[in-house]
Amino acid sequence: ADQANNPARYESIAQKMSHSFNFANLETPIDISTERNEHKVFHHCTNYDVCKQLLLFLNIGCVSLANNHICDANMPGLRATIGLLDELGIYHCGAGWKREHIEPATFERFGVKIAFLAYVHRSTNPATESFPDLYINYFDPNSIIVDVTKIRSSVDKVVCSLHWGKDYSNYFSDQQQKDARRIIDAGADIIMGHHPHTI
Repeated sequence: ADQANNPARYESIAQKMSHSFNFANLETPIDISTERNEHKVFHHCTNYDVCKQLLLFLNIGCVSLANNHICDANMPGLRATIGLLDELGIYHCGAGWKREHIEPATFERFGVKIAFLAYVHRSTNPATESFPDLYINYFDPNSIIVDVTKIRSSVDKVVCSLHWGKDYSNYFSDQQQKDARRIIDAGADIIMGHHPHTI
């Protein structure tokens, strides 16, 4: 990536994000070696400097790591990514090498206690089966409802990040709508959906 062009590329949205607490799906692990997930055809990675620059420039405060590209650079890439997030003080959840990495991220901002939970749907092809030391939150509405119910009473807001849907579809499916409604009824305030590469 051309690091010098990043500020210009994102300037219009960076201005809007500069005074808020921003959530994101971080789908590009840091590339620290030639290792790649052998079960994937396409690999999405970034380098340390570019990732650090954009996380700071876009004022990102919390990210989901539960997505279908987080293991594209194998476990070393995931470890390097979490290392950078911890270095920058950015909250994260959804994937890692410790159970605590998949637990909800909880914190307070602007006097509001927030819980951030993250999950990836298997249909997005995370291809993580060959990583025995990986913890990752796979999408299961019943489990999500248990998680939301458990944390609901201890926070003011619950945000559920769901990596799901069909690539390049402009519409959610009937099943997504049903599952989202169940999760909302269990206590989620926001469903933050991503994956299809459309708005």
